[in-house]
Amino acid sequence: MIAKIISHGATRDEARRRLATGLAQMTALGVTTNQAFLARCLDHPVFAAGQATTAFIDVHSADLLAAKADGLHAAVAALLIHVSAIGAAHVREGGSLAHGYAIPLRLDLDGHIIEPAVRRERGDVFRIGIEDRTHALTLRSIADGAVHFMHDGVLASADAVRDGTNLFFKFDGVTSHVRDLSHAAVLKAGDAGSDGKLRASMNGRVVSVLAKAGDTVAAGAPIIVLEAMKMQHVHAAPVSGRLAALNAAEGDQVTTGFIVAEIEASKDAA
Repeated sequence: MIAKIISHGATRDEARRRLATGLAQMTALGVTTNQAFLARCLDHPVFAAGQATTAFIDVHSADLLAAKADGLHAAVAALLIHVSAIGAAHVREGGSLAHGYAIPLRLDLDGHIIEPAVRRERGDVFRIGIEDRTHALTLRSIADGAVHFMHDGVLASADAVRDGTNLFFKFDGVTSHVRDLSHAAVLKAGDAGSDGKLRASMNGRVVSVLAKAGDTVAAGAPIIVLEAMKMQHVHAAPVSGRLAALNAAEGDQVTTGFIVAEIEASKDAA
């Protein structure tokens, strides 16, 4: 337990709304929390109506559990990585000298590999292309870890802190971890966009090991299960191949990013 947020009000609904506001305003970067999950619980109509039972999470898990980040969230991640790499002073100085060429990035956003291209235009407009969509974000200011920008005519902001290739940020109530892989060594085609290393997505205890070193596994096959914040999280093989190393055993405590398993990609993946 890291911390508790407690609210009160004249009615249950007033306390619920105050608690939801407090969660939305809280920023905790660099540590894994269930902030977004709790916010979704508080905002769920069944919970709001006071009809939640002990089966609430299980029955409504599709609504409550985190989904893959949407395109705008990924675009914000790309913007933050780009401007944090340049530095606030250079961002301000370079506005009228933007060269117009797209800068390719390769990022690991909460365990999902994305490859955005960032192109800067005059007026501090950054056009960020991800797959078949382009998001235009107009940078307004960078100060004290907060980045303010416009998107579709709406002013938005994100809180961020960078440590080497790791950047932690909060946007639209969701806290994320992004790793900048743009300058990492180029991977073999057989790795199918992954280095074959299975990393712990959060601090937690290994409660189950579902494979052993030497096994042949398929991409997506469950390897270990971590327990964190009273929930179990299945970690699956990122590629098909041979499980070359298993670095965690049942009962071990692991930290975020720890390499729990290493897989040698099969030639068929090339």
